[in-house]
Amino acid sequence: MNKEAGRNIAFRGFFDNNPVVDFDVIENSAIFWGNSDHLWAHLVAESPEELYKLLKSYHRKTPYYYSVEDWMIPIILKFGEAEWIMPTNRYILNADTPLPGPAQETEGIDISQSEYLYINSDYQKYISIEYIRDRLQKDVSAGVQKMGQLAAWGLTHDDGAIGFLHVLEYYRKQGLGETVLLSLIQQKRRKNMPVFCNIVPENKVSVNLVTKTGFRFDRSVTWLKINIK
Repeated sequence: MNKEAGRNIAFRGFFDNNPVVDFDVIENSAIFWGNSDHLWAHLVAESPEELYKLLKSYHRKTPYYYSVEDWMIPIILKFGEAEWIMPTNRYILNADTPLPGPAQETEGIDISQSEYLYINSDYQKYISIEYIRDRLQKDVSAGVQKMGQLAAWGLTHDDGAIGFLHVLEYYRKQGLGETVLLSLIQQKRRKNMPVFCNIVPENKVSVNLVTKTGFRFDRSVTWLKINIK
């Protein structure tokens, strides 16, 4: 997968899952809006000048910005202070990377588990129970049961990126995270869908897991919400 494909992978994934609500183009740059848990703005810009023109016209439409490239952030912040900002690193797995199947049995996760997944998430600031429910209904998921409850799980985000990978503390260092990850990859490949993830840099455990599996670093991207001026 080339670097340009990596640049657009989240854009394609998001709007495959969610219809385009509106868009506008200025010269070689564009802004698209789509609804998932919020109305998100996705920027496809070629220069700071063009991006500034777009945001000057449309920054009041939504405070939420999706998969933003690093150079775009100072321009966005000209139109409001960050209420929250979540920098991540994107990792992509090539379609021809050979992998084993999961070492343990996994199962799809029922939407009745949405609140349980939310309660055990480290990222409650950025998600909601409704968002988890939506993802469980629309895309793949994988869980490992231990003693009658989910001990490890993963699903996808609204752009199709693998995420929510979590193992309860008692069950860590037993290979459950790798089992869930391999199951999700297997399911995505069966659908001929790209396999990628976005990981906050400080999550060294997840970074080590995906790089060991064969993912390669692609780029830094950020999600943010601003308090609009």
